[in-house]
Amino acid sequence: MSEVIRFDQQGRHSAAIESYRQALGFDPNSAIARVNLGWRYYTGEQYEEAITEFLYVEDSEYRRIALFNRGLAHLTLGSTEKARKA
Repeated sequence: MSEVIRFDQQGRHSAAIESYRQALGFDPNSAIARVNLGWRYYTGEQYEEAITEFLYVEDSEYRRIALFNRGLAHLTLGSTEKARKA
């Protein structure tokens, strides 16, 4: 994960996204990787992809973050009703 942090700090978001995808290949249930990948998608204006990643985060300590971020992505897309339900 330190590689991903370095990519983020360098502004290499595509490389960070690829690293998160690789990490999920090893552990598809990693909530922190899903939340961070979703956030990279969100900051890259790939809102639908972000929402999809946030949906994968279920029972973990990161669930509230994923729910908030999912609502934020829905709001950004102009879907206030979906944001309320997130």
